[in-house]
Amino acid sequence: MKVKKLMTPEVGSCPLDAPLTDAAKIMWEKDCGIVPIVDGGRLAGIITDRDVAMAGLMTGLPLGLVQVSDVMTADAATCGPDEELTDAHARMRELQVRRLPVVDEDDAVVGMLTLNDLVNEAFSSRSKAAQKRQRDAARTLAEVSRHHEIPEELVAVEYEDVTTDAAEATEG
Repeated sequence: MKVKKLMTPEVGSCPLDAPLTDAAKIMWEKDCGIVPIVDGGRLAGIITDRDVAMAGLMTGLPLGLVQVSDVMTADAATCGPDEELTDAHARMRELQVRRLPVVDEDDAVVGMLTLNDLVNEAFSSRSKAAQKRQRDAARTLAEVSRHHEIPEELVAVEYEDVTTDAAEATEG
């Protein structure tokens, strides 16, 4: 089965210079946890609900003062609409991601494929073919849910230092 059969075709996106509030509004209105960031019609990165929450907490700044480009993941994993779902499963497992922007040959965003899409499709039938997709979905869910090590340099960041710096920046 091809990615285009399961992907969500209409997704909201933000330009690089948009504030985090714009991305959060799209997430709220579209009931999603990821927004593609575009530059000149091409995928430049992604921002997740977790990115928005952590940026708000760690910078101490109002979300309207932080640009999506400051906190986005620039080297986002993607898939194409004509790729096989088995390849998308493999990429999600390898990179431990739950969502893949779907891009065309020009890197324009044409949809979003999520682990939810894969699981819901796999369990929508009881056929022999569906049983294989169920095993693939369960394997992918288990792999992307596996805990991974946090680099020591990130663990060493002191929360108080970050919030103090942000408070001083907003006062001046």
